[in-house]
Amino acid sequence: MPPSLLSLPDELLDLVVDQALGEFAPRLYKARQDTCRTLSLVNKRVGAIAQPKLVEVVHAFMFSQPGFRARLKLEQVPRRNRVRVLCLEGVGLNGSVDGFLSFAAVRDLRLTVFREVRLEDLGQLPELRALVLSNGSFSINKPLVAPKLERLAISSCAFNRLVDMQALTAKGCPSLRHLYADMLPKPRPLWTRDLVAQVDTLGVELYYDYSQRPSWTSIVGPGNGPEDEAFFDKALFDLYSSEVDNLPDSKRDVKHLRLHVSGTLIRVDSTPIAAQLAVLAGHLSTAYPALETLYLPLVLDTSRVMHQRKLVDAVEKLVAACARQHVEVVHEHGLDADVFGEDRAAPHFEARCRRIKAERAAAATTTSARLSGARAVH
Repeated sequence: MPPSLLSLPDELLDLVVDQALGEFAPRLYKARQDTCRTLSLVNKRVGAIAQPKLVEVVHAFMFSQPGFRARLKLEQVPRRNRVRVLCLEGVGLNGSVDGFLSFAAVRDLRLTVFREVRLEDLGQLPELRALVLSNGSFSINKPLVAPKLERLAISSCAFNRLVDMQALTAKGCPSLRHLYADMLPKPRPLWTRDLVAQVDTLGVELYYDYSQRPSWTSIVGPGNGPEDEAFFDKALFDLYSSEVDNLPDSKRDVKHLRLHVSGTLIRVDSTPIAAQLAVLAGHLSTAYPALETLYLPLVLDTSRVMHQRKLVDAVEKLVAACARQHVEVVHEHGLDADVFGEDRAAPHFEARCRRIKAERAAAATTTSARLSGARAVH
């Protein structure tokens, strides 16, 4: 009799269930919960593993008018100590600080359309690994201390802080490896230069309606710091297809670009997107002369997805332009992966940056060993 999944020990079966559920994303919340309920009904053993995962993710969102401040009452989540992912869209927590502390096991916190949050209070969540703040406002009175925080995405946020206060430092967030910053360049950013130097990958929104070119200084502020080349090696710039219509000036420093397209237009009328892709293809070499990698949505992989002829032609024209420029094309992210609440993950790019960082560290170690050996000989 051939072996089955049920022959696996519970530890491995738990990993199989996690793989079936996939990583959390607000746009996939309903599908995740439906899958979890289905797995709970497979049999008693699989159900014992899958059923507790139904309460590991809490996603509360607002149905009412934006002016109405909805609140999530703690008694509505009876098993708060088992929640691993907490996503609040336009919903506050009663008790603010005390409310967040009730979710002490949370590893992934996502706040969208929020206010009245003190950033430093979130550091009191001992297991916090991922933090997403989008379309909200917060205050800063002292630097955030979150020793286990690995991923941080801040987009379209306003903040109040003490003069010269930098909320995010390498000392306060020693484990941070990915920083996404969809915020306009400011003279005094939220993070210190040593934190940006520490992270493996940096995500940045690419604005064409501002005169500043993307540079290390425009992201982390003035002062002495690493060379621009080291910064651009690990920076992934997000570009919306609608911005292509602006016929941009040359962004000669951009090496890695991720293109987002409108999910609504793809589903209803792809004509505007086809025109935008054709414009990008025609200006690729002049707009991005240093480009090495272009990330496209999975839905634009014409070898796997059927589209109208004009969109297929535009995609093929763009891919051909990349080939002429020796630019690698990677189809990776899904539609609406750029909406509020998403962590802007880029698995391929992040793996690439980790590999390069490891190779450089190994090369530095080898060089140091050779120099030490040479000194010992002399």
